Amino acid sequence: MSSHHTATFGVLVLSSVLSAQAAVVPSAYATQSGGSASATPFSYAAYIRHQQLIDQNQVPVGSITGMAFRSRTTVLNVQERAWQELRVQLSHSALTLATASTNYAANHGNDLTEVFNNKFDMYKQNSNALLEFNCTVPFSKPFLFVRTAPLVVDLYPQNFGYEFNTACGGGNGTAMDFAKDPLMVTVNPAKNSTCNNNPPNTMTGASVSPGGYVLKLFYGGDLMPYGRACGATSSAMPVIGSAGGGATVGNNTFAVTMAGASTAASNAFFVLGFSNRQTSVGQVRLPLDLSTATPATNCWQNADLLIGFPVPMAAGASTVPAPIPNDNTLRGLELFTQFAADEPLVSGFVTTQGGLVRIQ
Repeated sequence: MSSHHTATFGVLVLSSVLSAQAAVVPSAYATQSGGSASATPFSYAAYIRHQQLIDQNQVPVGSITGMAFRSRTTVLNVQERAWQELRVQLSHSALTLATASTNYAANHGNDLTEVFNNKFDMYKQNSNALLEFNCTVPFSKPFLFVRTAPLVVDLYPQNFGYEFNTACGGGNGTAMDFAKDPLMVTVNPAKNSTCNNNPPNTMTGASVSPGGYVLKLFYGGDLMPYGRACGATSSAMPVIGSAGGGATVGNNTFAVTMAGASTAASNAFFVLGFSNRQTSVGQVRLPLDLSTATPATNCWQNADLLIGFPVPMAAGASTVPAPIPNDNTLRGLELFTQFAADEPLVSGFVTTQGGLVRIQ
């Protein structure tokens, strides 16, 4: 691909990043943790896949294109990023939260849709940003939620033996944020059940109880943050975002944004690439620990630096205009982005999370 086309794609991608529709469910947990040490589908303590029903009034209407989890403090794996194959299915429930069944299949409605069947990236928790959603699952197929019934979220791992030789139900060590909230219910799996590669709806759980994982749902052409950001303090964490609508072809009002950096910062840098797993040059594994070669402590390069350029900033914020051409061949194109900014308080610089943009 020529540098001209790369730059064009980069601009396109950047635009779509900023859909404002992303929502935390239940909404009360946007500013607080679920705060539980319960077993999860992504820890050694779990037994089999996880299914939860979420009150429909907590879920915005629209085309859901991805979701993200928070990591738990106690991460068992030693790597910054690891992955496991995962399948995700969504539906409007055939039942209510009060009548939810221990039979996984009975909870699903007629619109049961497999939205993801691929590698799921997991990151360690950010000790300076405990509410950060850093474990992101970008769907390969959208799900239209119309709020006629609770949303069923069904997760189960498969094809074990990639980066972790795991037991049934997970074992990858990135347990998530579980909330004992009555706006959700969870089908609790039967202990020591077998699930590896089983059809998704052939199991029966042991019980149903209040609670579930706190999720962040992405809609339309939302930019999907992933990985860890770093800041001078927990209250000065730069945030990647967007403005001007979603990443859709023909949207010429897009802009990718950074906010929350130091107001004393005067320089920022924008990165764009085609991977969050390795660099284009040298095939170096991502995320890359920047503290080994720079003054940035606990900061990570989350996106491939295929192209990068300085951008102006003021009051701790920066905006990169990025109109997307009306070209249908761009649909499905994925790019990965990130900002860095200087930080006088730490004599170095800070970075945002990575941002996945998929043109719709």
